[in-house]
Amino acid sequence: MKLLIVLGLLTVGGCATSAAVLREGVAEKSWISSKQPQQVAGCVASKLIGSNPVFQDEDGHYVVLRNNGYGIPMVRYDIYSEGGATKVEVRSNGGMFRGSDKLETCL
Repeated sequence: MKLLIVLGLLTVGGCATSAAVLREGVAEKSWISSKQPQQVAGCVASKLIGSNPVFQDEDGHYVVLRNNGYGIPMVRYDIYSEGGATKVEVRSNGGMFRGSDKLETCL
């Protein structure tokens, strides 16, 4: 019985992630927009359900995180300028990405 509890705790602990860990992953999907990065980031944060903080990671690079019910980041949106346009990339923890329809209204 103790072994099952320990295995369960290890499994739950393995699901935890951070914004930095999500950044290391490969983008699952990307979009291009003619709008400014800060405009797209603000729209994405407001369209998604829940509190979705917007961080300015680097000059002109915005990050919107979508957390689960425990406050663990599950989806990361990277929004930045590239070649005169705005590029949006999404990375998620275990294929949990939802919300592309809402994101696309911001482009």
